[in-house]
Amino acid sequence: MKATDLRPEHFTNGKSFNKEDFDAWIEASVRMSKVSWTRYLPIVLVGCALGLVCSQFVGGFIGNILAIVCALGGLIIGGNSMSGAGKDVKYYADKLGLDKQAVAEARKNCKNGVTAWSAEEKPAE
Repeated sequence: MKATDLRPEHFTNGKSFNKEDFDAWIEASVRMSKVSWTRYLPIVLVGCALGLVCSQFVGGFIGNILAIVCALGGLIIGGNSMSGAGKDVKYYADKLGLDKQAVAEARKNCKNGVTAWSAEEKPAE
């Protein structure tokens, strides 16, 4: 499910959302998704490829250590390349008062086609 599918109606506290902040959170989430495919994944794959090259051509204990260092280096550098996009998402999520549980509930509401507001307004049976 994409972040663009979510609407304020899917969140229990969505009535209090600032429209500009919510739109900025959606845009930051989309940007973070794109960054993961365009930066993180290629950097990790390059690190793994360098590790494979080191283990094959250098060989032995040193080659295996270099392979591990290259693979871990790819993970670390890839993670650091995503930090800017992650900070934006966290900033707007904090501003809106969202946490992982609220987003998970909103995704569930969106998937089921219900809004959190209509569930609150239904009389108890």
